[in-house]
Amino acid sequence: MDNPMPQSRSDGDRYIRLGMLLKRKRSDPDEARIMEILSRDIDVEEKTRLVRQVDQTSRAERVRERLADLVKASADPRIKESGSAIRLAVGEAKSAKGPFEPPGLSALIIDDLTYITKTISYALIKEGFRVATAKSGIDGIIQFQSMLPQVVITDIRLPDFNGFEIAGMMRELDESVPIVFITASDIDEEKYARIAGAKAYLQKPIMREDLLEAVHKLLDAEPR
Repeated sequence: MDNPMPQSRSDGDRYIRLGMLLKRKRSDPDEARIMEILSRDIDVEEKTRLVRQVDQTSRAERVRERLADLVKASADPRIKESGSAIRLAVGEAKSAKGPFEPPGLSALIIDDLTYITKTISYALIKEGFRVATAKSGIDGIIQFQSMLPQVVITDIRLPDFNGFEIAGMMRELDESVPIVFITASDIDEEKYARIAGAKAYLQKPIMREDLLEAVHKLLDAEPR
């Protein structure tokens, strides 16, 4: 059955969102799955949800494979020391039943100061985000591959890695993830410039309005 033409502005917006999703480049198997979804006699919102699920499942598998390769190839003693924990996290993620469920708005906050993560978490949760926190770079990497956040907020000074190193690794796992750097001191502009893709930085103490503006601007620039 052919899909009916949109009858209202809201229907039109739904079709536009689906159309934007369909422009993404995908593997042949994923394209075949999506063509099957589009052929179903279901409403456009359900088609959009299922297409996003295909993309998120593919993203999850890609991140896990890249993380396993990163751990295997790295000569960095900090990664070697944490390799077993990362491999365990990857293994548990692979053994999870069913497809990856898109979490809606989601953010990962990496900072070793609890009051910072609590303050940022509170602001984002009120905005409808699902939030995870980490106190070190390695914990952040493990959380990242587990939840696949739509945005990462990381302190530059961490107990193991610095924020630039973590951002570089996360970009190896997922080249398009937006990253917000937070710091109490002046940012190293040279290192900041080396991190490609959507990014922002905020000076501590962080104002709620500045945080939300930066996050939403990055998400608008890098839709998922």
